This record gives sequence, structure tokens and C-alpha cells, in this order.
Amino acid sequence: MDFFRAIGISFFLTVVLATSAMAAGPGSAVNPWLASAVRIGAMVLTFAGIIFFLRYLYGPKGKFRPKEFGTEHIDERRQRKAALADLRRDVAKGRISKDEYAAERERIERA
Repeated sequence: MDFFRAIGISFFLTVVLATSAMAAGPGSAVNPWLASAVRIGAMVLTFAGIIFFLRYLYGPKGKFRPKEFGTEHIDERRQRKAALADLRRDVAKGRISKDEYAAERERIERA
């Protein structure tokens, strides 16, 4: 579902719930517990809409989020995985011993 369509639906439901809650004023035949539940539901939908909108703007892949923000760990993990794969390949081919492999693996994982 498109983000703005979801926000529109959320806003519409909030307006409908808030209007029905306001209509249930004093002297109304509506159950007061139901009116309170509707008001709480309207508040929850309103806050959820605000949270999803901010996440859309600033969250992962957000419109205003810098491309390099929070991605440093990805390159480090790729380099670590590549180094471990090279180590496994060297052990399989017999270029290094198991003891050397264990020591080097611990060094890479600690770095």
C-alpha cells in the first residue's frame, strides 16, 4: 500500500472516530465507555500516523536521510566476511594450519 494512501486512510479514520466521540456528549444515549474507547482509538491513530510519517521522512531509505548515515557497519562486515572466506579457502587448500586459522579468525572477529 502506498504510504500517502495509508496516511490518508489513517487521517480519515481519525476524523471519523473523533467526530463520533465528540457527538457523544453529555445527555447522549451512547455508552460513556464506548465514547472513551473511541477517543483513545482516535489518539492512537493520530500518533501512529505521525510516527509513520516521520519514519517515512527520516527512517531507513527516508526522503531526508543522508545516504551515508548509519551504513559504516555494512562495509566492515563485508570485509570481515571476505577475510574469513579467504581463511577458510586457505585451510581447505592446505596453505595454513588449523591453529593458524583459529588464531587469525579470532583476530579478525575481534577487530
